[in-house]
Amino acid sequence: MKKQVIAVAAAVLMTAPTAYADGINIQFDGNILECDVPPINVNDRVLVPMRAIFEALGADVYWDGDTQTVFAARNGEYVELQIGSDVIETGIINSNGDGVMSGNVIIDVPAQIVDDRTMVPVRAVSETLRATVGWDGDNQTVIVDSPQKTNNWIYYASDYDYGKLYAITANGARRQKISDKSVYDIEYYNEWIYYISKEDNMLYRTDGENEQLVSETPIYKVGFNGNYVYYMEQSYGLPEQTGFLCRVALDTLEKQTLTSVPIRYAEIHGDRIYYNEFDDDRMYSRTFDGEEINALSLGDNITLYPFNCYFTDDFVLVENTAWYGNIFRITPDGQHLAALNDYNSIICRNQQKDDGKIIYINSDDGQDIYVMDIDGANNRKIADLDSSWFSVSVLSQWDSFVYYKNAFRGEIYRADINSGSYGEYVCFADYVKVKKGVLFSTYEGLYAGGLGGGDLYEIFDGGVSDYQYYGDSVYVTEAGSGMVYKVGLDGSRTKLINEYITEWDCNFAD
Repeated sequence: MKKQVIAVAAAVLMTAPTAYADGINIQFDGNILECDVPPINVNDRVLVPMRAIFEALGADVYWDGDTQTVFAARNGEYVELQIGSDVIETGIINSNGDGVMSGNVIIDVPAQIVDDRTMVPVRAVSETLRATVGWDGDNQTVIVDSPQKTNNWIYYASDYDYGKLYAITANGARRQKISDKSVYDIEYYNEWIYYISKEDNMLYRTDGENEQLVSETPIYKVGFNGNYVYYMEQSYGLPEQTGFLCRVALDTLEKQTLTSVPIRYAEIHGDRIYYNEFDDDRMYSRTFDGEEINALSLGDNITLYPFNCYFTDDFVLVENTAWYGNIFRITPDGQHLAALNDYNSIICRNQQKDDGKIIYINSDDGQDIYVMDIDGANNRKIADLDSSWFSVSVLSQWDSFVYYKNAFRGEIYRADINSGSYGEYVCFADYVKVKKGVLFSTYEGLYAGGLGGGDLYEIFDGGVSDYQYYGDSVYVTEAGSGMVYKVGLDGSRTKLINEYITEWDCNFAD
């Protein structure tokens, strides 16, 4: 059935439940669920009248007698199952009222008609709508619990609904559209969700109810600091990612133009904005109030760009490719320039920034890994790699451990900065990173375990395009489907976003 909701709603509806009958009990959120006919046990699976369970779950339920199909919708998501079928179809209802299928759930006992009542599998339909289900064998009771209430929200653009902006709670219980605009560059900041409209490239924001225009011109967003959002204002005839630097006060939405010439490649790091002027090869740093503006340079005919620099709290680090890739350190005011080594070097971007050290790959010494203090002192090798290492990449750092990969063989090793030990095999993986003392690795699934990698175990059995660790859960974006799952370190999983998405942000802290 595909799938105008209006057409489904016009189908024949069943009578509301009136009394509870003896048999297997269904306990929903601590209370016995009343049904007009008792639940039944079929092949060790409990079936319950469809209307009773769907309405308890907060879904509107419809019955199409012609096709013998149940259709239930909640918060713009639907489930559909046909009598006798072992498949539950899931999907979302887009802004046009059309159903867009997301996927199928296979069940071992299909929905069926018993004594003129449509009976559906209570566990399958409850879990599809993100409730948890248990079984109390002593009391012959199915225990169904709704997701706990939470004020944590995820904000995302739904590819199934033309990129429109949605919000869903971090347990998947509530989903709602919060803008009719197709959006990108979503960012939560100070209790507002900011986003750029694909239609006009202007910046908007919403608190979930009220939508406001932030910029009255097309922009490229740079970022937030304090009470301001900074952006490059697009101007006709200029290349992409180029414009006049502006800012808008978030309390009054008043705009200021900060530069008299167009800039490009602007980025925020620490307490400054770094950028290149459109017709100037130098890189500039400016304080947010514009009281201090400085040009940063390594010398004639050498151009610095923010995207090629590595920023710490106190310094800008760069490989000077014109001078054999030596690492140079510059203060943000541009007044102090120092060469830190004399090797052809590549700074590792995935290292910790607050330990006063610089990890880099020495290309002159067989792709070996080195570390030195932020002033260039104590320069030493921490991984002496053999000729089989055609290339090496440092993927993560946790305390003194540095994780690096043999790109050719796909093997992950680690080195200890303090002890100088290296070459300890960790795992075979596409990628690893360490968060809160837990090692995560991806290879045809997501694995978690201790820092040594010897006790890694699978927590998600599917392709992974991205994952973020918040609280005690990992939020996994599945490769291919673009759907988001909440995954526990014990391997438990809940599908939160049952539609393809390309980006998301949230209002809860890492």
